[in-house]
Amino acid sequence: FAERVANIVRIHSLQFDCGQPHPLISHPPQARLTLHAYRFELRGRHEQLLGQLHYELEHPLSDGQRRLLEQYHQLFSLPLPLYLRLDRLEQQVRLDHLTGLGNRAYFDEAIGRAVEQHSREPHGLVLVLLDLDRFKQVNDTWGHQTGDQVLRYVATVMSRVCPGDRFATRFGGEEFAIIFPGEKAGSVTAVLETIRHEVASRSLRRRSTNDDLGAVTISVGFALRH
Repeated sequence: FAERVANIVRIHSLQFDCGQPHPLISHPPQARLTLHAYRFELRGRHEQLLGQLHYELEHPLSDGQRRLLEQYHQLFSLPLPLYLRLDRLEQQVRLDHLTGLGNRAYFDEAIGRAVEQHSREPHGLVLVLLDLDRFKQVNDTWGHQTGDQVLRYVATVMSRVCPGDRFATRFGGEEFAIIFPGEKAGSVTAVLETIRHEVASRSLRRRSTNDDLGAVTISVGFALRH
């Protein structure tokens, strides 16, 4: 679809948004380039909203180009519901259901892609492993439900601090991993200090009894490829 519409208009960027952005075409920003933004809704059967297409074009749309694009949008909308269902299923397979982060299968795929990309374009690659301190003591003292609460809390902090191309995953048990493609040790160290500080700055309370669980601390290590 993206290749076809790129033959109709000069596209600087094109993104499909269905609650989660799917970049289809993306070019580096150019300082002196004036872009023209257009948004089109995609609808399926019974006028169900499937998502929106966001264009940034190098030239304004003519009436003829708009009509032609809308015809392609109608064709694109036909298989789109099936694609979205498959995409949701694929995401569920790769998500850790407790924390909402990527699971071990997602990590294995992400680290493979990151290493392959680094071999082609060596701009830095950092792998971080995080481990919750004294987590077994939390489970033994308060039970596994409280342990799950602590895991979800740490995952929430990681998701907030590591958006974009930084891949945060639950590696297994109380261990987490973050992949930083294209980054150097200095910038990663600053992010890790932010995570450590935010995790430890709040005193958690047990949901069922409101008992004070104290501060959560984590141990961190990382490896890098230049």
